[in-house]
Amino acid sequence: MSTLLRQQLTTASSANTNATTTTAITTPYSKFSSTSRSCTGRQFSTVYGLETDDEDSTANAETLVSVQQRAIERFADRPFVGDRKANGFLWRTYQEFGQDSLHLANALSELGIKSGDSVACISANRYEWAVGNYACLQLGAKWVPMYENQTSKDWEHIIRDSGSELVFVSKPDVAGRLVRHWEDETSAADGDDGRPALPRVILFDAPNENTHPDDYVLPNVVNYVDLLKLTE
Repeated sequence: MSTLLRQQLTTASSANTNATTTTAITTPYSKFSSTSRSCTGRQFSTVYGLETDDEDSTANAETLVSVQQRAIERFADRPFVGDRKANGFLWRTYQEFGQDSLHLANALSELGIKSGDSVACISANRYEWAVGNYACLQLGAKWVPMYENQTSKDWEHIIRDSGSELVFVSKPDVAGRLVRHWEDETSAADGDDGRPALPRVILFDAPNENTHPDDYVLPNVVNYVDLLKLTE
């Protein structure tokens, strides 16, 4: 990855957070899982086909991350997530999902995302949504989901209220709505009300020939594939 791109990706993140120490995750679902949202082993063992030895499920509590890791180890080559495409479904295995979420977790860690931070997402259901969720859980970060059809004002309120350090967005037109709304609100306030800058926006779907010119190049927006290059 070029030095310039790395600087572009890290500048906004460092401007919105205190200095942090970057920690690479070297094994799937490592110590970061201890701060993720917990669930009982018995509740989720049924979903994943995993058995628990303890009749008292509260005594055998696990994190969502550890349950997922056990499923990956047991069902590595089985289909796990089907993503609808124009010509049908693209299926990923448990192992592929584990690798992709680990890759993204390391990239987010490179940006300074850490335990306790919030990461927002404006998107319909899709593969990257699930990967992003589990990547954040591995880091102990909070996942803040929103709908594409919510108002821009709703997005702004949720992002500010959650203190999100980063925002994943599904498509260029959705990113365009968010960026222009944020710019309009900041302009209307004359920049004197202490409003924080829009967090870095990560775009799942890169612009293409069908993208409206107004949404093709947006400030503070980086493509998802470029974020992943942080760990290369």
